[in-house]
Amino acid sequence: MAAAAACPLLLLAALLLAVAATTSALTDDVLALVVFKTDVSDPSGRLATWTEDDDRPCSWPAVGCDARTGRVTSLSLPAASLSGRLPRALLRLDALLSLALPRNNLSGPVLPNLLTALPRLRSLDLSSNRLAAPVPAQLFAQCRAVRAISLAHNQLSGYIPPAVASCASLVSLNLSSNRLAGPIPDGLWSLPSLRSLDLSGNELSGSVPGGFPRTSSLREVDLSRNLLAGEIPADVGEAALLKSLDFGHNLFTGGLPESLRRLTGLRFLGAGGNALAGELPEWIGEMWALERLDFSGNRFAGDIPYTIANCKNLVEVDLSRNALTGDLPWWVFGLPLQRVSVAGNQLNGWVKVPDDAAMALRVLDLSSNAFSGEIPLRITVFAGLQSLNLSSNSFSGQLPAGIGGMRLLEVLDVSANRLEGTVPPEIGGTVALRDLRMGRNSLTGRIPSQIGNCSSLIAL
Repeated sequence: MAAAAACPLLLLAALLLAVAATTSALTDDVLALVVFKTDVSDPSGRLATWTEDDDRPCSWPAVGCDARTGRVTSLSLPAASLSGRLPRALLRLDALLSLALPRNNLSGPVLPNLLTALPRLRSLDLSSNRLAAPVPAQLFAQCRAVRAISLAHNQLSGYIPPAVASCASLVSLNLSSNRLAGPIPDGLWSLPSLRSLDLSGNELSGSVPGGFPRTSSLREVDLSRNLLAGEIPADVGEAALLKSLDFGHNLFTGGLPESLRRLTGLRFLGAGGNALAGELPEWIGEMWALERLDFSGNRFAGDIPYTIANCKNLVEVDLSRNALTGDLPWWVFGLPLQRVSVAGNQLNGWVKVPDDAAMALRVLDLSSNAFSGEIPLRITVFAGLQSLNLSSNSFSGQLPAGIGGMRLLEVLDVSANRLEGTVPPEIGGTVALRDLRMGRNSLTGRIPSQIGNCSSLIAL
């Protein structure tokens, strides 16, 4: 009997303790947020209604709570004009699932034990602030269940802590546009859940580690605008789910690794601004899903592969500033491309526009090559063309009168060629023209008065 009577008492005691613990936790959340408020400057008054007189903070702006427990699970203050050091009071919000403070003026270091103190945190966004100092080595020591981290667009320095490669639940990591230096940590490619990695716009150096597994979940990798050197990893194509891959503006040498041909779902491939060399491989045409391709500013030589015509989804191609030779391939006009640049190569021959040309071109730059013959009359059928640069070639003959029908054309540069005759009066039809350059030719006569119709013209 005594034991039976004791059971309800024990249950009641446990319930009272649970209620007391929850009440204490709620009070801690309120106090933590009030301290957060006092520790930052809030000129726009976004935190004005936060007051310690409230028992619960769940109705406060920017605060989200768990419906059952009432604990604070999210804090979201994007572009709130907050300034001051990142408050340590955040560490007391131990039920947080999401912390988003992007586009403010918060300063100081990243709190070293931020992820340790917030064991349930899934998403951390401190991007576009003024956070400085090295990334704490212990930040990723206990990253537990965090899935998304963005510290982009700050002033963080030092090395990327190697422990980041232990964050097994990480899906997205963005450390772009900081001052991070040193190598890319080993093991990043093996993180089983990682889909998006952006380390662009830093000062990272050394070679990129290999070890891309066939089981990789990676969809997007951006390593552009660093000081990375050596060759592009030979096994990068093992990450078969990649959609976007950017190695641009580094110090990479060698050629394109053949494993890239396996990336048949890749939409963007960027390798511009390096020292890559050799011929562009024919197997680029096997990357059928490509939409944007940038190999500009390298040392590629030889012909432009005609197999690129197989990439039916291409909208942008930049092969400028290489040492490419041969003719301009027909697919430049045959595919529904919007932007094409082959400027600064050694291409030659006549430019031929096929009868069945696609009409999507907006920007075409053929400058600084060795093209010859007349400017093709059919180039004027691209009614949507906004910028046409044919300068520094050996085009001869007259300026086509049909250019007057290109009513969206804003930039026309035919300078430094061998053009003759007069400027056609029809040029007055290019009413959107802002920049017209015709110097260093053998044109004669006066500039036609119809040019006055180009009311937006600022350079002639």
